[in-house]
Amino acid sequence: MSKKILCSIFIICILICFFLSACCPVESSTALVILAGKHANSVKHIIPIDEELKEIYSKGGNTCIISIDGNPEIIYENDKIVGCFSKEECESISQAYCDNDMFCMENIIEPYVDQVCTFLKEKVAANETEVDTLKAFQQAELAFHALGKHELKRIVIFDSGLCTQGELDFNKFNFLSVDNTELLAIVEKLYEKNEIPDLKDVVVDWYGIGQVYAPQEELSQLQISKLENVWRLIIEKAGGSVNFISFPYKDFYSNVPEVATIQLSEEKIEYIDILFEGGEDVYLNEMEADLQIKELADTIKNNPKSVWAIIGCTAGSTETEIKDLEDAHLSKDRATKVQQHLLKYGVPKRQLKIYAAGPYDPWHIPDCKNGELDDNLAESNRKVRIIDMESSYYQEYANELESYVLR
Repeated sequence: MSKKILCSIFIICILICFFLSACCPVESSTALVILAGKHANSVKHIIPIDEELKEIYSKGGNTCIISIDGNPEIIYENDKIVGCFSKEECESISQAYCDNDMFCMENIIEPYVDQVCTFLKEKVAANETEVDTLKAFQQAELAFHALGKHELKRIVIFDSGLCTQGELDFNKFNFLSVDNTELLAIVEKLYEKNEIPDLKDVVVDWYGIGQVYAPQEELSQLQISKLENVWRLIIEKAGGSVNFISFPYKDFYSNVPEVATIQLSEEKIEYIDILFEGGEDVYLNEMEADLQIKELADTIKNNPKSVWAIIGCTAGSTETEIKDLEDAHLSKDRATKVQQHLLKYGVPKRQLKIYAAGPYDPWHIPDCKNGELDDNLAESNRKVRIIDMESSYYQEYANELESYVLR
């Protein structure tokens, strides 16, 4: 190859590099919906969102705000959605930032972000009595349509997550009192009634779930964990994902409409379920299991005369003696793990009695279809059930369970 040709190729490469460097990189734009739970019985969160808004607007993204109260709605001012640009404005700002990022940031983006953050801080607050957080998520689905087409969709929410109105009214039903199987059935019914919004591929960052202020009774760590599970199942059914973020607070909201208090005091515990991974003696959710066991340990220690049955259970049908033996070992291992966990929290061993029921426990749900294990059904069978042996609940199954007692 001649030197002349090599030189020409070299010059062409330089020109290509020059033109590529002069062009703006193609970046994904984001639609952000802010759900602001600034209502009674809730703590005041100061969420630093200005830097995120700057980045969103610089990349051609868009945002809006929804106030969470008894009738959540997208917030407008002067017939314009607060925080929202038109498609043409988004593209224009993105191009201006690309042409001269410092000038655009200082003269266009930062002043507008300051306006949005000031509006969020000073003007956004509940207008209606009660709280319907589920409806706020339904409004978020509509908001994403209003914000235009963007590659990424996010929700930032600061709210306690305790509804006092609508389909998820905690005063009508304590959703924290049911096990995971019943909760899944409740979520499925909400879906069938079209109460679950379409949040496909939406990432939710949730600040302050379970954080409340007087006169609302404080939630225990276990109750907060259960509340997180309620909303996780709803958001995942909607097609999204959620991150729960603990955040400090200093104050509460005043001069806002009243919100009913919710009676969440836990009734006397008769039993709890600890769920496990399939085929293993590993907790399905390590943190939640620890919270459940720690709270139960306190209950047991406060009742020194009580004795509790720790019943290991497994999924699957039993077809062979070998399978029976494997299930017996696994259910024993699971029960022993929970026993050791309770002992770690100071529960006397004399108050605990281990059972290995395998798949023969009285609460076993048929989890095989056409000879194949249905994992959705099997999940609720992979458990250890801990029961107060003085309770009427235990007495109902006492004779059946005695054949599985180990010690």
